[in-house]
Amino acid sequence: MIKAESGKGFIQVFYGHGKGKTAAALGYVMRAAGHGLSAYVVQFLKADKRSGEFQLAEQVLSNVKMEAFGRRCPYMDLLRQGLIQCEECRECFVKPKKVLQLDRELALMALDTVRDCFKTARFDIIVLDEVLLALEYRLVSAQDLVELLAHKPEGVELILTGPDAPQEILEMADRASLLEEVKSPRKAGAKSRAGLDY
Repeated sequence: MIKAESGKGFIQVFYGHGKGKTAAALGYVMRAAGHGLSAYVVQFLKADKRSGEFQLAEQVLSNVKMEAFGRRCPYMDLLRQGLIQCEECRECFVKPKKVLQLDRELALMALDTVRDCFKTARFDIIVLDEVLLALEYRLVSAQDLVELLAHKPEGVELILTGPDAPQEILEMADRASLLEEVKSPRKAGAKSRAGLDY
């Protein structure tokens, strides 16, 4: 459990329509891992294990576990072998008007996994990456998320990310940070860059 003076783990929310929410959450994870704390990163709506953070956790950080609960990229094996480059076909992305039952099942599976972690008290920090987007897409309910936050063990630091945070979630949070995009190279047509954007 968190070895802070207060002994209390906080609820933190990184939200907004700017880039950097996941990076901010993972910054906490890296800092905690460096101090010997354990972390579990649960990614909603994502299944791309090519990202640098996934590779780092798998290869180097024995006290950080990452799991993705999203659609698989149909070209993942070829991408991982370096035989092709991502053309951003978006087949692995969930679109709000094209939500599948599979997307709902994966999101609920992710919540169940976090509930199980609460029971075992195995991790000091748990990140629910893009859970607020899953909420926006109605893959999880606000009630489910509020109940999950209400049952957070005292010593666990819980971090939520996503574009919009409902008022009831913000009221439960100990810290909330809004990230808004002012300027972006993607608006000028730039593609995502391996190692910098994912």
